[in-house]
Amino acid sequence: MAIAGTAPTWQAAVRALRPKITPPAQAGGQVPHDDLLDHFLSARAVRLVTLVAPAGYGKTSTMCHLFERLQATGEPAAWLTLDGSDADVARLQTSLAAAVDLAVDGLAGASEELRGRIAAAPPFTLFVDDVDTINGTEAIRELREILDLMPPGARIVAGARRSPDFSLAKLRARGQLIEIGRDELAFSVARTRTFLEQFPGSRLSEADLVWLHRKTEGWIAGLRLVAAAMSRYPSRHDFMKRMAAAEGPLAEYL
Repeated sequence: MAIAGTAPTWQAAVRALRPKITPPAQAGGQVPHDDLLDHFLSARAVRLVTLVAPAGYGKTSTMCHLFERLQATGEPAAWLTLDGSDADVARLQTSLAAAVDLAVDGLAGASEELRGRIAAAPPFTLFVDDVDTINGTEAIRELREILDLMPPGARIVAGARRSPDFSLAKLRARGQLIEIGRDELAFSVARTRTFLEQFPGSRLSEADLVWLHRKTEGWIAGLRLVAAAMSRYPSRHDFMKRMAAAEGPLAEYL
């Protein structure tokens, strides 16, 4: 589909889409998953990376860290956060065109055909967050076809709470897929310690740290809530005792 319009009109459209085609600002106290980032950067044959986990496990943060690593090395990277409006194919194509225009220099203007522009682009990484918001629509099929058309060396990094409707079995069989889930994104005990040490008053004994890690299952959003709640408590020991005695889900208590 052609993206029609004069250059000034297209530039205005890109400005309007800037919040969707720019990585979101991240909260402080981040602890990057360097092992996951290194694995991705070394896997040059991979065409698709999926990060699938419930809310609060750091999918978007990990994608942002990877985006920053690529930019630091000079590799082109485009970002797009999807929402329900992108279930419309024309809307998705416009958003994709704006993201690619912002990331890859030297491409033709907005009037050129999107698929041809992507196929002719130098290798780049397209980050697409909240992909499951368009599952089951024509738009997800359009995104699958875009993946097939991307030039050698290009890839998509997709974040979702539910597995995106891609042809994962085919990519898996070809060794072109990295799947990152809840277990890989959850903090280990060591990363939990590093994370909490960034917050004043959140240093715990080893026993308390291990208990908290088991209680939260490495859930990053839960650990952030713990750090915020603990900072308002006069005694870390009393806080841990009260939390251990609390019934129901941890998030509800916090």
